[in-house]
Amino acid sequence: GYQNFMASSTPKRILLRQGGNWKEFPDKIVKLAQVDFRTKKAITELAYEKRLYLLDFVHMTFIDSKSGLQRPIAWIDDAGRRYFPEVFVEDQVLYRRKDLGNGNHVYVKAEPNGTHEINDQFG
Repeated sequence: GYQNFMASSTPKRILLRQGGNWKEFPDKIVKLAQVDFRTKKAITELAYEKRLYLLDFVHMTFIDSKSGLQRPIAWIDDAGRRYFPEVFVEDQVLYRRKDLGNGNHVYVKAEPNGTHEINDQFG
C-alpha cells in the first residue's frame, strides 16, 4: 500500500487484473498517471466515455466511480521494481500472493480457515 507508493519511482507499466490475468493499461493512461505519481498524488482521475475512473496507487485499486466496481492494479516502475498487491478480491473470491522464492509469485485462493476461531471468540 502506502509504503509501496512512497518507495516506488515513476511507473513505467501499469497493469489491471481482469478476467484472471494482468493486462497493461494503454500508454496514454500510463502517461497521465506518471504526471500525478511524480508529485506523489495517490489517485489519478481518468475520464472516458462520460465516466470517471480512479487509479488509486495507495490501495492498488482501479475504481469505476459510477458502478463502484473495483479491480486490483499493479505496476512496474522505471527502475524495474514490481509492485503487486498482497491480497485482492476478484469475482467475490479473495486471492493472496504466494512468493515462489525466485523473485516470482503466484496468486492462490485464500481459504476461509479461521472463521470458527473468530466465531468462538465473539460467540
